[in-house]
Amino acid sequence: MSQAPDDSQHYSAKSCQEIIDDLTKTIDSALSTHGESTYELSLSQAGDRFQKRYVADSCPRAALSDFEYGSTLGAGSFGAVYLARYKDGTICALKHQKLKWAVKERKITYALKSPFIVEALYAFQKDDIYYIAYELASWGDLSQHRKVIRASGSEELLKLISAQLVLALEYMQHCQVAHQDLKSNNVGLFADGYVKILDFGLGEALAAPKPVFRMQGKKKRFAPEKVKALLVSAHFTDWWNLGSLINDLLPSPEHIVRIEFGKSAHEADLSHLRYPKPAGEHLTDLLVGLQKVKVTERLGAMKDGAKDVKNHPWFSDVNFIHLYYKTIPMLEKYPEDMEWVDVASGAVFTKDLPKLMFTSRGTCETHPAPET
Repeated sequence: MSQAPDDSQHYSAKSCQEIIDDLTKTIDSALSTHGESTYELSLSQAGDRFQKRYVADSCPRAALSDFEYGSTLGAGSFGAVYLARYKDGTICALKHQKLKWAVKERKITYALKSPFIVEALYAFQKDDIYYIAYELASWGDLSQHRKVIRASGSEELLKLISAQLVLALEYMQHCQVAHQDLKSNNVGLFADGYVKILDFGLGEALAAPKPVFRMQGKKKRFAPEKVKALLVSAHFTDWWNLGSLINDLLPSPEHIVRIEFGKSAHEADLSHLRYPKPAGEHLTDLLVGLQKVKVTERLGAMKDGAKDVKNHPWFSDVNFIHLYYKTIPMLEKYPEDMEWVDVASGAVFTKDLPKLMFTSRGTCETHPAPET
């Protein structure tokens, strides 16, 4: 007598899927009901919390002997960034730079706590060089994937990446922090497919007792009211740079909306410009708004700040709350031909730290450590 096929596994799998679907609906419902109020409450407390962390300056300390070193991830006038492995096995990005500006960068980055801003893990000094260990952007930065993202023509992907940066800038507005160097090279792509803003080397914080701006001149200082004005202006710059970054990821150069420098949107001749594809009027309007020459009319810089950007028609189908809590499967949004190469894949770590040298032009070069 033949035995009936055992389909208990089928029912079990189906039941598991049903449970997952039910949980997903419950989470979505909870986020819709409580997520926004919780987010708004968090924003209202962001400034005070940032200032307390900034003043406390309690970033965990480490030492060179705590790390093993891999390849150089990048180098420039600031110094260099290495792939490194901490003694507990954590792989991170170790930034190696001159002391002058590093302390401020450490204090700002460690005090900022957002899902869309890179986290500072450790910091320490050796002689006149300062080191900050950051969480590693596994898939590199956006500039490395720009061609693939542009070629995909996915407006949804461009919109979701942009929305994450809007959430980061909204949080920074409440903390009164300006980045001042937002570009695709300074946006990291992490293992979950979400992005985070990197490199606050040019960042400024009103929480600082004496905010300092890099400048030229003999006195190299400003009156207090001028410093405050500069910081406010720096916030405006972040929104302009967001527009430039979105432009940078548009499908092709001939479709990029560009405003002639020094002219307002009303003064600039836009008649020859075509709307970017696959987007249309909404995206063009957003880009023009973000790059208004008159800052009092610039999106993000007006009375309602980031809310004006979030409420723009181009973002009408983006659920910012779901994005903030990372319930959107971002890895599924990228094109199939995306090159998912983990920057730490196949890395070889040694105790030899590459030698950092500054040239006469002020740029930084790295050289292999001498053999011992």
